[in-house]
Amino acid sequence: MEKMQWEIYIKIFKNKFILEGLLIAIGIPFGVLIIVIIFLSGGDIMSTDAKYALFLIGLLFIITYFIIIIIYGGKYAPGFIVDDKGITNYTQVNQGKKNKIINSILIIFGLFRGNFSASGAGVIAQSRQVIKITWKEIRKVKYYPRDYTIIVRGSLNNKLAIFCTKENYEDVAAVIKEKIKWDESYEKSIGDINIYTFDASFSTPPEHIKPGDEIPINLSLSSGGNSLSYYSPSASARGQIGKNGPGWGDFMNSDKKASFKSEFKNNYAPFNEDLLATSPQGKEGDTLELRFLKNWVLRIKIPSKNM
Repeated sequence: MEKMQWEIYIKIFKNKFILEGLLIAIGIPFGVLIIVIIFLSGGDIMSTDAKYALFLIGLLFIITYFIIIIIYGGKYAPGFIVDDKGITNYTQVNQGKKNKIINSILIIFGLFRGNFSASGAGVIAQSRQVIKITWKEIRKVKYYPRDYTIIVRGSLNNKLAIFCTKENYEDVAAVIKEKIKWDESYEKSIGDINIYTFDASFSTPPEHIKPGDEIPINLSLSSGGNSLSYYSPSASARGQIGKNGPGWGDFMNSDKKASFKSEFKNNYAPFNEDLLATSPQGKEGDTLELRFLKNWVLRIKIPSKNM
């Protein structure tokens, strides 16, 4: 594919995605701190030292606001590269230089005062001037066409907001959808243990999934090899749908069985099952996950378009 690269300026205090990040990174910790201060004061703020602590917190927020306005012009200046390797988010040169100066000051100040948390914050901030995520790392994608923004998630701490222009949003979204589209058969064959092989395949789920829909899939699990092998491997497969957590729902057969295992206890019996699951009351970006386990887990992530 042809490399796509662009740079853009985002108003920090008018962008809901940036404000959401600030709320999580700054608002929640300081919110907890404010609650603790009020609790320790017994609710009597004005007649205790709590008023000074709260005043300093408020002053810190005001100073931070004016620093962002004066130094950065109230704008975030990212750049993006989309190519065959994945997606890269970098800070534009001018803003990167300013970040380096501020982060260096924070590191030196923290070391001088013995405040290692401040130094650590400076080091972490500087290390995130360039963020990369490969196509195979992507686990979830959310599209916001009205905001010309795409949120890409990889591992737990690897989240990337891609701010597009009005002109290139559709092109960028099309590339991402193409790159994370799985083979139509959703068929995976996992390697060998000694002379044993295991294979699992899943039929193609519906392209559009809505809350309350009955989702049918077919699962095929089989093994091959010499049953006299001194190895006793096993393989299992199952399907789930929903949010990544307690909200998962299982794909089950007519006997309400959700997980199927081929092993020496059942003489490596094959399975060919028609399974059903009810789509939960989820939202766009929730996951339909088909799993095949054999000494390790292979997770086949299928980005759902209408959940």
